[in-house]
Amino acid sequence: MPMKKCRSTLNKTYEEIYGKNKAKQMKKQRSQCWKKSYEERWGTNIAANAKQKLSEYGKKRIGNKNPFYGKKHSQQTKNQISKLRAGKYAGSLNPNWHGGRFLDKKHGYNYVRIGNKYQYEHRAQIEKALGRPLEKNEPVHHIDGNKLNNNIANLYLCNNRREHRKIHMQLERLALKLVRLGMIRFNKNIGEYEAII
Repeated sequence: MPMKKCRSTLNKTYEEIYGKNKAKQMKKQRSQCWKKSYEERWGTNIAANAKQKLSEYGKKRIGNKNPFYGKKHSQQTKNQISKLRAGKYAGSLNPNWHGGRFLDKKHGYNYVRIGNKYQYEHRAQIEKALGRPLEKNEPVHHIDGNKLNNNIANLYLCNNRREHRKIHMQLERLALKLVRLGMIRFNKNIGEYEAII
């Protein structure tokens, strides 16, 4: 998190807990404390001088003034960096780790990590039950229509995509029959179908 963002978040938290006036007072005390700590360590003149030097050093290294500007690491250096980082942030050591599963928001399916790769959870469940990997042209149908319910009892393995389409079309035809029978109606106020109980 950038330092400015971190500070603003911290200040908001102080304001929520102590109120605006007390938060301002605490902020002033914090900055005085930091200043005092620098001055105690290096003396008043040195602390001010160090701050100015750091600022000047930063300005000297911006953009094309930076000695590494426009250059790239050699393949050998990239390999060395890769070796040093290997395993440091893998799996549960990664700060973004969520237990090896995540939701594909675009399609609404759960992904689960198996070995070193992620795959759809419903396909992984069927593969586990069958004891073999699925072919690309073997779609899995969710019986209750809930893509997140990956219980093996709710999954049906189709022979091909055509069979899967046929199942969805059959479901749509049944829904239209229920509309004609008056068991489902369209609510114009909310623009949705609803069951009549």
